[in-house]
Amino acid sequence: MHEEATYYLNDARQYYFLIACIVSFSGAIILFASITLVSRYIRLRRDGLKNRIIPWQQKQLFAFLFDDSSQPEILLRLMDSPDYHLPIFRGSLMEQLIALHKQYSGEFAEKLEKLYEQTGLSSDSEKKLNSRRWHRRIEGLREVSEMRYTIQEKKLLALCADRHKLVRLEALLTLIRLYGLESVSRLEQTIDYLNDWMQLQILAVIQQDDDYQVPDPAYLLTSRNPSFNLLGVRIAGKYNLTTCSPFLRELGNHSNPLLAGEAAHTLETLNKL
Repeated sequence: MHEEATYYLNDARQYYFLIACIVSFSGAIILFASITLVSRYIRLRRDGLKNRIIPWQQKQLFAFLFDDSSQPEILLRLMDSPDYHLPIFRGSLMEQLIALHKQYSGEFAEKLEKLYEQTGLSSDSEKKLNSRRWHRRIEGLREVSEMRYTIQEKKLLALCADRHKLVRLEALLTLIRLYGLESVSRLEQTIDYLNDWMQLQILAVIQQDDDYQVPDPAYLLTSRNPSFNLLGVRIAGKYNLTTCSPFLRELGNHSNPLLAGEAAHTLETLNKL
């Protein structure tokens, strides 16, 4: 009798276990299907919103650029849009402003920079600089750099010491573009070594910026940091700065063979001019 009761008890447990497995499996399928449908709905809604607002934003931006009389009206139209506070609206507007800024210079670029501040997008960029996500900090740096939005130098100096190396590089490039090459002098205690990749990026910033005035690299050439010296040598050679010859002559005797060799070669090239 006891064995028969145990048999039926085990059989009931197996039955309930099987029911629980079926219910759990069905619940998982329903949950997965629900998540898929919701994600698809959100994606379709986002795409539909983008398809609606992007052409409208483009129309407003081109009118803002080429019709000065309508600028106040367009700014008000952008700010009063019911979608203005939506991240997708502000993100799309940011992307278009930056894309246009890369295409235009002079008066048109200044108009876009002004609109960047007036619409509050500059505040969005500043918030990104404080993000816990490193790629968001880089995004914010690239935005303020492209739009020539001057933020506090001490904030950029702090980001030059960021724990992520890509953030450090982007902050250094932004610092140079906004405050000039001489701002590197504030980083001698922060940056131990400017590798070739970093130097290449710095030279690209100087070369690509039409408004950039190449400063005297005397500070770099007299720094105690050999990598700073090397950057100064390369700038002197790239821009044929014959005034740097005394510094180059001294660096030609440096204990670092790479620095000494490049300084001597640059000095020789400049002497032929």
